[in-house]
Amino acid sequence: IQGITSVILTVVVTIYVAATFRRDLPANFGTHEAALGPNLSGYSSIFTMPISLAAATVFNEGMWQRVWAAQDHKALKRGGIIACIALVFVVFIFGFGGLLAVWGGLVDSSTNVNLYFFQLLKSDPSSSNARVENFIQVLVLVLAAIMNESAIDSLQNGMAATISSHFLRGKSLIWARACVLVINIIIVPFALANYSVLSLFLLGNMLGVCWFSPIIMGGIWDSELGQRV
Repeated sequence: IQGITSVILTVVVTIYVAATFRRDLPANFGTHEAALGPNLSGYSSIFTMPISLAAATVFNEGMWQRVWAAQDHKALKRGGIIACIALVFVVFIFGFGGLLAVWGGLVDSSTNVNLYFFQLLKSDPSSSNARVENFIQVLVLVLAAIMNESAIDSLQNGMAATISSHFLRGKSLIWARACVLVINIIIVPFALANYSVLSLFLLGNMLGVCWFSPIIMGGIWDSELGQRV
């Protein structure tokens, strides 16, 4: 559901923006010309983003659930290829949309950096943030909510599966679900504290990167290849 919703959301917004975006795009990226070309921020992103996302994905139970649920190796490979193509498409559109919003002068210092892409939906460029004013924008809002809810569902199921298989093996599934409920109650104050989402993701990714190499090396060491080496 998450993947299908992401693709639908991206296609709808792309068509809407292509039909309505009429902002002048200044030459050489306007006032942001200094950001063009090779720079430290660009090189840092090229290095850190793939490493952090790869490490976080290895510890994502939602991903492993889909791996174990594959009918066979062929289905797993086909699903991985399709998902990779869809992921590249979605990430490119969202990244390019944010770039277009900055280039068109639709963002300022007060704009939430997580919402740059959605500034393309603004009907009044002088307003600080985009507002829901027509049915297309309502559809985008609904699809975005569905996409996030499906991601949360994967995380909840992953936690329940991990707890039941590693810590409560042989116990009723209701105990694992109770543990997940307690974990959700504990994190409610953090959600209400309005912490930066990017900072929370950064913390999880940093921990994932720290644990990534030892765990992968341990798995290789115990394998047939590792024993030969």
